[in-house]
Amino acid sequence: GKLGHCYGDLDSDDDDVDGNGNKNGEVEDEFNQILHNLALAVLANALEVLELHGKQTSGLMGSTIASASNASLNNGQMPCANTFLEESKEMTNRELLSSLLNVLGKAESKPHDACLSAQCLRSLFQASKEAK
Repeated sequence: GKLGHCYGDLDSDDDDVDGNGNKNGEVEDEFNQILHNLALAVLANALEVLELHGKQTSGLMGSTIASASNASLNNGQMPCANTFLEESKEMTNRELLSSLLNVLGKAESKPHDACLSAQCLRSLFQASKEAK
């Protein structure tokens, strides 16, 4: 179905109530929670790919690609993870680790978000000495 059909008419002229009798603020909150969850899933997947890529290239000792990758790895750490953490803080004025720990702290009310946050933290801790 269409997004508007599932979540009511977000562009309606009536600011108080959508076509299903729900307040638009509630619909918007639910929509934002879904987007937050999807963003966590994308971040968790991206960080896992970076982590697995680093492990795979460190296991391929013979190739020149692996040698270049191993030169950029520092005791299993990936410099790109540190750069990612720094740039995310510059863009949002919020520390990514604090945000992920905050989501993890809400595990009782949002277990799926907490699980995704834990996956992000695991990947960051594996890839970045600074994150630890």
